Amino acid sequence: MGNSSSRRIDAGSANPIAFAELLEPLPEVKLTTATLTYEIEPQPRNEAALRQLLSQIGRPLPSTALIVLSAGGSTQLIGAFYWAVSQLAGREVQVQSRTTPPYYALHQTIAGLVQGVKWVDATIPLTQVDVQVIVSPNNPTGELNSPSPDLSPASFVLLDKVYDSPQFVGPVTVNPWESAYYASTDRFCSIGSVSKLGLAGLRVGYAATRHPELARLMLEYVQASTLGTSSWSMAGLESSLSVINKAKIGQMYDLLKRRHAEIRAILPPSLTLSPSTAVPFILVNITQTAFATAGLIVNSGTAYRTSPEYSRIQLMVAEADWKPMLNMVRKVVRQL
Repeated sequence: MGNSSSRRIDAGSANPIAFAELLEPLPEVKLTTATLTYEIEPQPRNEAALRQLLSQIGRPLPSTALIVLSAGGSTQLIGAFYWAVSQLAGREVQVQSRTTPPYYALHQTIAGLVQGVKWVDATIPLTQVDVQVIVSPNNPTGELNSPSPDLSPASFVLLDKVYDSPQFVGPVTVNPWESAYYASTDRFCSIGSVSKLGLAGLRVGYAATRHPELARLMLEYVQASTLGTSSWSMAGLESSLSVINKAKIGQMYDLLKRRHAEIRAILPPSLTLSPSTAVPFILVNITQTAFATAGLIVNSGTAYRTSPEYSRIQLMVAEADWKPMLNMVRKVVRQL
């Protein structure tokens, strides 16, 4: 492994490898011609497996929800949603984040890649916004968000709730407004991910909406971009049912709570910008370069459309890397 001065630890990616020991051994998925294929349309058993998994961890989907599954993860579904809204409108649509930077910049990047979609900043009035993006908890601050009360009823709302998952926030959702909002309008879509449960390579994302044409168009996008869904990913989803449950999720949550406490004990409060411990990362007012000199790889604030003076440290590193990582953080703090 080398000494601490030469060792490098990646605390930039969101790969949830900290959960690996809690999930092993995983059930084997056999390679067959049936699993190494794709399905143009997800099969009923795929949706049933997803619903069962989310129920097992205490996050059941509404029975009336129309589900769109993706083997390209939630990232693919974000693009699918933007494209579907532009098709419904029959014109270029304007997309705006509920929050000002720092925020999850991938939404803006994807909007720039999808034809008929334009990302706009907070200077554009809500009366001209077609889609309001809600990331809650926000990445990288942990801030909780909800739709603007001044948003037009004709606008769509996209809730990216990847981090409103019980291994991060505990058994109770931090977005209590979601169920009422879902019931009140069909111009609403929530997007989540199975990968953050500790199975990052599975790349199974899901979207839930009451809008039939929106769901149909999103599925059309998935079909066109990846020929539907991978049977291998769906087989992995089904096999995860025997491993992931409330007890395992509770262990993941306890692990992250402990790590939050340990790293916050090292970081001066004046440099800690994340108000919440309900996320697997922490935003600090320390540069990426400062961490790099200690061997720690973190994300620069520029990745979240904010100052390079900020960095995001993710806490889901392997258990063997955790204490060495804390020592690297101590070294950086001492040198400030």
